[in-house]
Amino acid sequence: MEIFSAEINLGGDIRNSVVIHLLTVPELEVLRRVHGHDAIWNISKTGEDATIENDHERETLQLKYGPEVVSTTFGPYGQLPTKFTELKIPEAQVKSLDPPAVTSKIERKPADSYGGSK
Repeated sequence: MEIFSAEINLGGDIRNSVVIHLLTVPELEVLRRVHGHDAIWNISKTGEDATIENDHERETLQLKYGPEVVSTTFGPYGQLPTKFTELKIPEAQVKSLDPPAVTSKIERKPADSYGGSK
């Protein structure tokens, strides 16, 4: 399942916004339903997590937002969306769908001795 971070205008109010990290695709859709379809901005893909199971994510969302919201959004049973492309979010609300590159080769500089002079 794809993972994102996004800025949420709570209740659709631009003066009351928060940035939330580690959002799954279904949670983005639930937040759109709760706060308004235009209340989610600067959506950035931060990675993927193949270990998230459908039933576990549904239960997590029900505990966070209530079973009524989840079943009205996705129906009482069945698969939740796992890819961003399954949602109908306008491109204007998206910052980046490319996760940041992970660099394994880091150049390190030797530390100066205490005091900074040689």
